[in-house]
Amino acid sequence: MAISVHYEGNPNNISFHFSTATKIAKSLVPWLLEQPWEARTLWNLNTPNLPFEKIRGLKFAHQGTSYFIDNFTKSKEEEGIPYYRNSGDTIRLTPEPIDSDDLMIAAKYASMSLLKIDLTVDIPPAPRQALEDAWAQLAFGDQ
Repeated sequence: MAISVHYEGNPNNISFHFSTATKIAKSLVPWLLEQPWEARTLWNLNTPNLPFEKIRGLKFAHQGTSYFIDNFTKSKEEEGIPYYRNSGDTIRLTPEPIDSDDLMIAAKYASMSLLKIDLTVDIPPAPRQALEDAWAQLAFGDQ
């Protein structure tokens, strides 16, 4: 299970409600472990950044169309190891599916989405061979 706490704004100026996500996830794990799931899938839990008492419920959701423009900033250093935080911007595309995780979060619901792990885009044989030939030339030259 992937678990996310949604936030907007500067992450350095926000109090995160990780305990909300933890409480919901802990309550779901026993049920999830008993279910027969299709291979190469995973559940994605998204929670609003709110205290547990303010969450309106839990909904099944389709993956939304929003995406994040990455901007990594050095946040702190622990034991000589730098720690980076993604402080980029969320971009929302429209139209969102009516049951998207983005809209569920905006409505103060936690959401669960069942995701497929294999995101491979299939390429027909002739263009695939052309790519492989070009890559071989770039990587290995005239060996």
